[in-house]
Amino acid sequence: MGAFAWKFVAPFGTDAEAILADAKRLAFEKGSYGKPYARGEPRAKTIAALLRACAEDGTCSILDVGSLGPAPAPGVAGPFPRKTLEAALGTARPTLAQVEAGAGELYEALGRGCAGYVVAYEGGKPTQVVFLGYSYD
Repeated sequence: MGAFAWKFVAPFGTDAEAILADAKRLAFEKGSYGKPYARGEPRAKTIAALLRACAEDGTCSILDVGSLGPAPAPGVAGPFPRKTLEAALGTARPTLAQVEAGAGELYEALGRGCAGYVVAYEGGKPTQVVFLGYSYD
């Protein structure tokens, strides 16, 4: 088995922790996650219950991100380095379309269980935060 790539687009805000918390809440409410439900198990009623059910396999989603940090790391979402953004997207202030077009190169900068994020801009203003990550397995 290999790691699964996942993506979640959240509205931009000024509080990074609140953006992550809202993104996780939205992902849970929308059912934007994988294991163990691909196997037909009943749905969890809380994020904590889902994480327990998935154990070390994880959810293959933003729900596996435990915190924010200075760089992508296992269980941590961090900003992609400026050099990585410029190489993959041609700019450090990309639009959502540019992030989606260059996502493949951004995924290459991540390891298993790691997550990164990019702020997407429209008209020079930040509008969204794009989280990209890999499951643990």
